[in-house]
Amino acid sequence: MVLKEYEKKDIRKSPQTKTAPKKGEIYKENNLWKFMWVNNKVRNYKTKEEAEISLGKLSGQAESKT
Repeated sequence: MVLKEYEKKDIRKSPQTKTAPKKGEIYKENNLWKFMWVNNKVRNYKTKEEAEISLGKLSGQAESKT
């Protein structure tokens, strides 16, 4: 029977495969620094420092509302 001769394929992540960014994780794409925030909206910044400052402000607002 054909099924007995079937071999499982070794499936591994390619080294080029990127994982999806998590909410609040800063990453660089092309020349912009980005992070994903509420409702999967992506915010873009020219520098990593700007992204960190904005993320800090947004995180502070989220914590104070709860």
